[in-house]
Amino acid sequence: MAKSSVCSNCGNELQPQWLVCKHCHQARWDMITPYFVGGALFVVFGWYSLTQEIPIPSGWNSIFLVMLPILGAIFGVIGVVMLLMGIIAALRGMSVRK
Repeated sequence: MAKSSVCSNCGNELQPQWLVCKHCHQARWDMITPYFVGGALFVVFGWYSLTQEIPIPSGWNSIFLVMLPILGAIFGVIGVVMLLMGIIAALRGMSVRK
């Protein structure tokens, strides 16, 4: 569906931030795709930051070394939520009859 203010399936007005049409539930793929891409990037960054072993020099403390696993977990949760939103919107959009 192209970026327009009218649904190409039912002809009703589209809400600006919705991933599917409010009336017929047709998917707006131009808005769903960034959720898949962003979610995958967040999950990869979270996984990478949680699995890396950072060598710690003796006698050196850094707030970054403490924050990296916490940020990795937060980014991982954000990524999973974004992926789930994209999957749910895609499944709802695929069930539309034209």
